[in-house]
Amino acid sequence: MLYGDDALAAAGPTAPGCETIDICGTSKFLCAATATAANKLDQTYAQIEAALGQALTDADAQTPGDGFNFAPLTPLVTCP
Repeated sequence: MLYGDDALAAAGPTAPGCETIDICGTSKFLCAATATAANKLDQTYAQIEAALGQALTDADAQTPGDGFNFAPLTPLVTCP
């Protein structure tokens, strides 16, 4: 995974490419995907975040009333 200021995005891989994400009002680039589809490594950050969020929601639904709530997914960063 690669992450940094938008000005450095050109240093990231061209395939499958990187995503622009907003971190506390500042554009950053994030390269989570790789060039291979093996083991789901071709997923984008948005897809990974959605899958993890759904897995946590599903886990909570499977064990209602156990005193543990895993959802929602904690944000990548917390802005002041």
